[in-house]
Amino acid sequence: MPPSIESHTFLQVSNLNLDSPALIRMGLNREHRIARAKEILGALTRALTEAKARKVDAVYVVGNLWDNQTVTQETITLVVDAFEQLGDLPVFIAPGKNDACRVDSAYNPHFLKGLGLRQWSSNVHIFANQQLAAVEHPRQADWKIWGHSFQLPSEERAKQWQEFLAKRSKGKFDLLLLTEPVEGAFAASELAEPARRHVLTEKQIIASGFDYVAFGFGNNQYRLRDEADRLLGAQTGSLVGQKFSEVGTRVAFFGKVQKDSQGGIETSVEPVEFDNRRIVAHSVDMSGMTASDAMVDIMQSFEDLGARKGVDIVHLELEGRYQVGQEPTAIIEKIKENFFQAVVQDNTRPNYLAEAFAPGSSEARFIKAMLVLKKEAEKRLPTEEATADGEPAPAGMDHLSGRVVEDALYYGLEALRQKRVNLRNVD
Repeated sequence: MPPSIESHTFLQVSNLNLDSPALIRMGLNREHRIARAKEILGALTRALTEAKARKVDAVYVVGNLWDNQTVTQETITLVVDAFEQLGDLPVFIAPGKNDACRVDSAYNPHFLKGLGLRQWSSNVHIFANQQLAAVEHPRQADWKIWGHSFQLPSEERAKQWQEFLAKRSKGKFDLLLLTEPVEGAFAASELAEPARRHVLTEKQIIASGFDYVAFGFGNNQYRLRDEADRLLGAQTGSLVGQKFSEVGTRVAFFGKVQKDSQGGIETSVEPVEFDNRRIVAHSVDMSGMTASDAMVDIMQSFEDLGARKGVDIVHLELEGRYQVGQEPTAIIEKIKENFFQAVVQDNTRPNYLAEAFAPGSSEARFIKAMLVLKKEAEKRLPTEEATADGEPAPAGMDHLSGRVVEDALYYGLEALRQKRVNLRNVD
């Protein structure tokens, strides 16, 4: 007789960061920021609608539903309403780094009351404590959901986790919502160096014995498997891209965990996209190319990367030295015309050094002196050493980087040649 099988299905979402200032930092204009904020909330409501249609057993929100510092009362109300519309479908929220549960958080019922806002509906459970805690699923008593509110990794926190995992009472089925970072599941830029030394390890998670772990700290997808290649946990990454590091398709997971009477576990997650836009990033070196050739190359590259004209947000980084008279101005305008929003970082410089200058001209003497300064800055030579003209090097130049001196060289040449200066990205 084959073993009986119990199953649990769920929607898993993370890192919506509703009303986050990230859209401002991306350089989106005001009109696009307003539109984008509505689209992010729309992605959540579409995911919840799909979850209800699929009749999943639970919804798991694993970190950063919004940003505590900037979330509006209107957004809080819309989210509370959206979860209430799910009826008796249970929603479990584990607050993350940006929406950590605290006194002035919308997860605090007293705070909501003070603002005159509606309370969370009865189908929503919030893990408000930083200590690991568990609740039973209301319709599947053997299925225990564990969670916590975010706390920054530290030596003390690492000890707490060891105690949590050692003392917890295991159930027939245990699922963990984990909003704190785990090695391999996040980018270095997402966590400062001191805290990175105290993150949980994959080995600790595997040894903890949870049947499934929903990770929520990192902004990109991640999966944890054991030596037998069985899926033990997964991270959706951000539901909607709000940084240029969050490129490509962003997803939620529809998961299914099956456990037989002999304890065998089989887990699968299906990534589903709910955002109508994507972020696409590309970098190109214009050295040796004409503006028209660079334009063709850039547009083809964006097409190859899957960027959709009029729909997606693109980030273009221009590098290199272009021929004098082949400024990238037209390229930048063309890119901005073709996409929902384009942010261009122009690090190019005109290749004045490829031109021939009379030996005694102002340009030639300026180039000679600046190249010596650049070389000295890069080697960190003592300030008392002389320049090529026999004059002492300027005091304090040992604090300059070669990049700064190079900027000064090209801006100076532009002033000499063009009688004007166009500011670009500089150190």
